[in-house]
Amino acid sequence: MLTTVPFDRLSPRRVPWVTFAVVLLWIGAFVYAGHVESVPGLVREQVTPATLLAHWLFPATGAQLLMGSLLLLCLGPVLEEAWGPPFLAGFLPVMAVYTGGAYLAFPPESTRPLVGGAGMLAAALGACIVRQWKDGIRYTAVYWYQGVRHAEFWIPAYVLPGLWFAAEVVMELGAEGAGPTRGLSYSGQAAGFALGGVIAFALRHYD
Repeated sequence: MLTTVPFDRLSPRRVPWVTFAVVLLWIGAFVYAGHVESVPGLVREQVTPATLLAHWLFPATGAQLLMGSLLLLCLGPVLEEAWGPPFLAGFLPVMAVYTGGAYLAFPPESTRPLVGGAGMLAAALGACIVRQWKDGIRYTAVYWYQGVRHAEFWIPAYVLPGLWFAAEVVMELGAEGAGPTRGLSYSGQAAGFALGGVIAFALRHYD
């Protein structure tokens, strides 16, 4: 388990449950997608409320599931501890829908359906960078090895864009040639990154 709460202050209430729940949703949706012919993806000519609201739940490939989950496990606990679980539980899906709309508002970079939470992750990235730029992030990793153990480490906030870029490269290499991909949604990601940063700045300024 990865959290930003120091081990001696960790309690069941401060575990990043929302972050873990989204990762589990992605895993469940990925397994479900393997048993159906198609999943809700955003296509400009065939937009429906269902595809707009649910496209972010379905990772297109194993690489997208893996890298998206790792990114969220790095970004989510920071925001969940800072903002509280209820706010993050609303922030993530709202950003997913918003970035999906931004993707549709510009000429699409791909003709394939847009699926996955790349835009939502970009919003979380922008928020984390703005909020933690001066302070960096101190993580606590809790694991089981002959009993419960923990390790703490600190990373500067400017490392986060590097992690995001590495995830983008891996997801690009793992994209399927003919099937649905995350849609190369750079317009949506840019819009999400900007709005996530603005929200984090406003919340920190008016804390």
